[in-house]
Amino acid sequence: MNLEKGKLYTFPSGRMMEGYGYIDEAGVFEGLFVGKTMNEDGTMDCYFLLDDRRKVRARLWLDSAYLGMDITPLGARVRLTFKKAGSGKCYLRGTAVNIE
Repeated sequence: MNLEKGKLYTFPSGRMMEGYGYIDEAGVFEGLFVGKTMNEDGTMDCYFLLDDRRKVRARLWLDSAYLGMDITPLGARVRLTFKKAGSGKCYLRGTAVNIE
């Protein structure tokens, strides 16, 4: 599936989207919120098309209130802050919605 900026995409629940992967670098990135799925374990997977054209998947938990992404409309411009954990994996730790 080729994603184009400005188009909205929704994904069927429980299906990993081709080409989307977890980010492996800490930092702040901007892009479009293009999809979300709720998982049976209560986690939510969010899918983003970054401005540099990378397709990124992030897993969020209820105890972080899903960082507000559960109520964020698809197609919103977002600023994402990823931080590296002690395990070496990067996790989404902050979001800003409807950025210019």
